[in-house]
Amino acid sequence: MVSVQGTPLSSVLHDLTTVVASRSELEAMAAEWDILAASNAVPMLSHAWIQACAESLYDEDDLHVITVRTGGKLTGAAPLVRRVHAGIARLELAGVAELYEPSGLLYDTDDALDALLRAVMDGRRPVLLSRIPVLSPIIPRLRSLVRGRGVMFAKPGAGTLAVPISLGWSEFQGQTSSRHRYDLKRARRRAEESGPVTTRIYNPAPEDVAALLTDFARVEASGWKARNGSSLSQRKTLRQFFLNYCTRAAHAGTVRFAFLEVNGRSI
Repeated sequence: MVSVQGTPLSSVLHDLTTVVASRSELEAMAAEWDILAASNAVPMLSHAWIQACAESLYDEDDLHVITVRTGGKLTGAAPLVRRVHAGIARLELAGVAELYEPSGLLYDTDDALDALLRAVMDGRRPVLLSRIPVLSPIIPRLRSLVRGRGVMFAKPGAGTLAVPISLGWSEFQGQTSSRHRYDLKRARRRAEESGPVTTRIYNPAPEDVAALLTDFARVEASGWKARNGSSLSQRKTLRQFFLNYCTRAAHAGTVRFAFLEVNGRSI
């Protein structure tokens, strides 16, 4: 997490920086946004994710997406929103406080990153950049730009779990412990005592997303999340976000729903 507050930085760069403050403006940027995001390792910086945040998690007046263009081409984007905490207005990365997923800034060169960070600094308000990957160049570049002109605080955050999917299933299982493989086989045998066990993976059309998400929410609500009050079935805003995002991702063919079924019922 990085928190910054400082005075504006003068700039001699010829980049054009603007603030996108409406959902329709953000929507119109979809194609060029995803071109810029294609080389980024953080999927939560896709246009579908940011647009779903803008439409489902915030009022339109909260949007403060800073963009940098060089020669008319989109070369940098900071998906920010305005929020008030403890009576203090600040900028923060869209969706992070609500979803706690990794985030960051989009840029195609070091110069574009510098121009983007200068534009963020020129906003004359505190900025909270949370859930940035630890090896991102954003933190050292921001620290360099802030030096002598503002105050920056940085601290480590919690990690993010991930499963490598570049290998096939057999190769992946071969890298797990023998205990894990035993437990998986034992769990499957116990499930088979109730009926046939099937795994189904769906690549849905946009119009099929709502039904699949409903089934997903039903399964999720059968476990500990419902007891803790954090399941999608109990959080209307969060469920609307995922419906929005998954529908958009279905248009691009990039969303999958996977269900484990026992005796024909998802569990």
